[in-house]
Amino acid sequence: MKPNVTAPLVVLALFAAPLAAEPLQPWGTSGDWAIMVDPDVGHGCLMEKLFDADTRVRFGGVPSEKGAFVSAMNKSWADIDVGSKGTVKLIFDDSRFAGDVDFVEDGEWKGFYAFFNNPEFVTDLAQRKTMKAIISEGLEFEVSLAGTSKAVEALENCQNEQPQP
Repeated sequence: MKPNVTAPLVVLALFAAPLAAEPLQPWGTSGDWAIMVDPDVGHGCLMEKLFDADTRVRFGGVPSEKGAFVSAMNKSWADIDVGSKGTVKLIFDDSRFAGDVDFVEDGEWKGFYAFFNNPEFVTDLAQRKTMKAIISEGLEFEVSLAGTSKAVEALENCQNEQPQP
């Protein structure tokens, strides 16, 4: 079912989940997006891209929880209080999502991780041109989603090859 994109603000239930304990497994690429498999979440596939200002953005599925996630991290976000919770507003062209996030780190990278119970989120993302994130820690960034449609296709192919949880 497609979300109502005409509503001014759609609130998703976002839940925190830890970052991968097992290393991510490379699957392939699509344009500038790397496609990987995360064994820790039921072999969920994710797509990752490094944007301007060294912001690493990931989108992917969490089959073990029947949902999806978005995360963004940057080595320069030193003020992030790792282990705490916050909020994020995600603005995609004509739709908005808001919810709770966990602030996490991955080596030198700090940022947010948001799980949500809408597994179609990543598919809907493929139809968007930009994503702006406003994070409660006083951070915000905007990225182009050009080429995302093909990357989401590759992500779906990756997921179709994985064992079912």
